[in-house]
Amino acid sequence: MTAGMLIIGAGECGARAALILRERGYDGPVTLVGNELHLPY
Repeated sequence: MTAGMLIIGAGECGARAALILRERGYDGPVTLVGNELHLPY
């Protein structure tokens, strides 16, 4: 069991970090935390 990944910042860089985790085989929970007003572009 894994505690998961917490990514601080839900903008472009945070979204990219989450994507790369998945691409490299990480299948645990991923949580993005941020106060961005818009979805990543």
